[in-house]
Amino acid sequence: EFNLPSLHEQVPGIGPGNLVIVFARPESGKTAFWVNLVGGLQGFASQGAKVCALINEEPAVRTQMRVINAHTGMTRDEIIDNMDLAKEKWKEIKDNVKLMDTVDWTIDDVDSFCSSNKPDILIIDQLDKVGMTGNFTRTDEKLRAVYTGAREIAKRHECCVIAISQASADAHGKTRISFDMMENSKTGKAAEADLIIGIGKKDDLEQTSIERHLSISKNKMSGWHGVITTQLQAELSRFVD
Repeated sequence: EFNLPSLHEQVPGIGPGNLVIVFARPESGKTAFWVNLVGGLQGFASQGAKVCALINEEPAVRTQMRVINAHTGMTRDEIIDNMDLAKEKWKEIKDNVKLMDTVDWTIDDVDSFCSSNKPDILIIDQLDKVGMTGNFTRTDEKLRAVYTGAREIAKRHECCVIAISQASADAHGKTRISFDMMENSKTGKAAEADLIIGIGKKDDLEQTSIERHLSISKNKMSGWHGVITTQLQAELSRFVD
């Protein structure tokens, strides 16, 4: 189940075989969004799901700290000052969360990983950077093959795959963003997904705005489409209503 009440009300949750795409412009909270879903209050890990995150963006150890922030509700400084308390809280979900650096991995590497680790939920941050064997004349053709591979992995291994992706410049400064604004693919990537969530925000050069808008532009789970307004607590990597 999604632990963000406003999202849960419209889309209760996800399950085996599903492919979910979360996309946004840089510095909009893509990683914080999935970190909150996994490690936040009543997140996937607290619900007992085995979550694996394959990370080819920031170092996995840094992302793990953000999961700890989200779960404990403590900032980095508060964790340093209360290390024993932070460790005790982290133990509650530690065994259900595995994060790995996966730079230069291919979709075949991801498939092999799932065969060995059997996750309930697989996060790929970011799926566009996962390699694919074969010759492709255009970027969108290669990306469609990658996303098709991710969907097949979800079905083959009976897990839910959550793919993190970038939004194109068309989405900059907009609060409502649809799947045709995904970078390098207006249709190919979207065709493979069961649920697509775009994170929009107003143009803010100083990065002070905390308001985020979740646009559900494809939804085979409940059929609901629309925009949900939330707030980002960046220091905790939490999304709240």
